[in-house]
Amino acid sequence: MVTGAGGFIGRHLLKRLTGETVEIGALVRNKDPLSFMPTHKVSLLCGDLLDEVRLRKIIKEFSPDQVFHLAGVRPRGKTRKIVQQAYQGNLTATMNLLGCLQESSCRAIVLLGSTEEYGLGPGPFREDQPPCPVSAYGASKAAANQWALLNHRYFNDPISVVRPTLVYGPGQRNHLFLGQLMESLAQGQPFAMTAGEQKRDFLFVDDLVETLCLVAEKPETRGRVLNIGSGRSISIREVAEKVGCLMGRQSLLKIGALDYSPEDPFDYRVDISLAHRLLKWKPRTTLEEGLQKTIQWYQDNFKNM
Repeated sequence: MVTGAGGFIGRHLLKRLTGETVEIGALVRNKDPLSFMPTHKVSLLCGDLLDEVRLRKIIKEFSPDQVFHLAGVRPRGKTRKIVQQAYQGNLTATMNLLGCLQESSCRAIVLLGSTEEYGLGPGPFREDQPPCPVSAYGASKAAANQWALLNHRYFNDPISVVRPTLVYGPGQRNHLFLGQLMESLAQGQPFAMTAGEQKRDFLFVDDLVETLCLVAEKPETRGRVLNIGSGRSISIREVAEKVGCLMGRQSLLKIGALDYSPEDPFDYRVDISLAHRLLKWKPRTTLEEGLQKTIQWYQDNFKNM
């Protein structure tokens, strides 16, 4: 069963799972985002993680063997309303899900965390360092994952937490840097950004999906947090220039037009050695390959290109 199945990562995971001989349950609040999926392989489970009664009924009827918990919210801002939305959509939703799974025979529960749980740095971030988030999103994800790991320690729930770096790929919309950049350039619009000295680790979505599937099959990951990234950090400016060059729109880049945010980490690196050791995994997709595939999607989906 996949929660958040209609989201960017969820859709890619469903495509991967439909290639296997498994029954798939896609938990969504709205069926429309999954109209492209083959219905003979995917059971659409309509429900809300905040509706505990409905959720318990879904889990009892579907009886999942593995659960990929990808659902979540990413509100931005510093108002009390934003904080409440983050904790309800990430912490409360996760608590409800784990509570409803406690009587199931599920053998793997894989939670999608975030490297925002680590805070501002300095990197490289390691799984054994304490979370120090500076945003409502990061704090709510950290709280949800600590709650889940507590359930593993107390009740031996088969919990694994995956913390990816900045995930990108075809189908990603404009709520993060690369999506905003490519959408603006694809539409022929100027893209204003900082001087771009911040370094980031970009992870192609197919590589993340591969690790999610590996983690679900590896009992030795239970009760653990695993960083997943490309293993390479690169400046925002360099990435923007690569994208501008590949799209033939370098003149639209307005580098240095914006000031840095005080909450913007400059040294954004993660240690992925634990994933290498436990999963025998390393990313398959280079940044150049991933950017080409993602740009192609934007070129195919924006008529103004």
